Parts: sequence; C-alpha cells; structure tokens
Amino acid sequence: MANELKKYGYRAGFYPVTQVKNISALKDPIPSLEKSGIYKLECQCGDQYIGQTGRSIKTRFKEHLRDYKSLLKNSNTNNSSNSVSAMAQHCLQNNHNFNNVVVNQLHFGEKGRRLNRLEEIYTLHYLSMSNKVLNDTDCIFYNNFIRFMFKND
Repeated sequence: MANELKKYGYRAGFYPVTQVKNISALKDPIPSLEKSGIYKLECQCGDQYIGQTGRSIKTRFKEHLRDYKSLLKNSNTNNSSNSVSAMAQHCLQNNHNFNNVVVNQLHFGEKGRRLNRLEEIYTLHYLSMSNKVLNDTDCIFYNNFIRFMFKND
C-alpha cells in the first residue's frame, strides 16, 4: 500500500495501535468524591455552598456532617459560632435534615492559587444565578477588585 501511495506523492506512516498514553486508561478511575477540588453542597431548600479542599471532597463533606452533628448536640447551649460549616449552621437554623444535603464535584484540582480563583469564579457564577448561596463573600474573594465591587453593591 505504501508503494501505491508513493506513486501519487504520499508517504505512509506506520505506528502501533496501542500507545503508552492508552495504557494508562486501563487503570481503575478514581471516584470523583475521592479527588480534591471545588465542590458544591446543596440543601433540600435549594440553598448552596461552594467550597474547596486540598483533601478528598468526601473527607471534607464528612467534616461538614461532623459540624452539623456537633451543633445538634450543643444546640441547647446556643454555641453555633464554633462551627466552620455554613451549611451545617443553615441546616440547624432552618430545621433541615443534613442527610438530604447533596454534594457535587465542580472541578478537580490541587490546593493553591488556581483553586482559589476557581472558587471565586464558581461562587460568582452561582451568586449571579441565585441569591441562595451561603458563602461568606468576605472570606472567599481573594481578588481585591472583586472584593471592592461586592462591598459597593
């Protein structure tokens, strides 16, 4: 076949069907909640929380659940300021069951400046679609311009 193509000015190239890059696809894929990155928690009422983690998203979700259980246990003392989870506080204050909270992975990535920017972008995206975002915008907007624009709204 190469000789026939050569008559018309074409050169044939031969390469193996299996390549090194295709061999890596044979590995078992890592489940999305076992990776680090940007995630979204959504309550049964539609309120959302956008977060990031350098650990697995599954581990971070368990921390949100632990905060909720801790708040439930200490609800008689009204000490909700110890919680670092806005979703846990929301569920407790509105009598929502935390077991109905859904976690979704939005973007994979390693902890760092890139993930900070992506968290800003996703938070701005969900804020523009709805005002039902539980994030404290003072804490997640690292960009001074974005922070300035939100302060002047």
